[in-house]
Amino acid sequence: MAKHSPKNAPAAQEALLRLQEVGTRLQQQFLAKEEIIRLLLIAVLAGEHLLLIGPPGTAKSALVRTLARLLDARYFEYLLT
Repeated sequence: MAKHSPKNAPAAQEALLRLQEVGTRLQQQFLAKEEIIRLLLIAVLAGEHLLLIGPPGTAKSALVRTLARLLDARYFEYLLT
């Protein structure tokens, strides 16, 4: 008996491939940030927010701005001082 795949399987596969491509591009641009990039992509996939906290100059904002640009998504940030 053959299994039937959902009708939206091609769209889901396409979205997954797009996220993988975005992850690869981010890793090429931001060296040694693999874990943060993985968490960003998980948050995107889950439709959840992600809060990045760290010292100044560690590419937090640049990473999120680039991710938003690659996904053609809205972007905002809060500066907590």
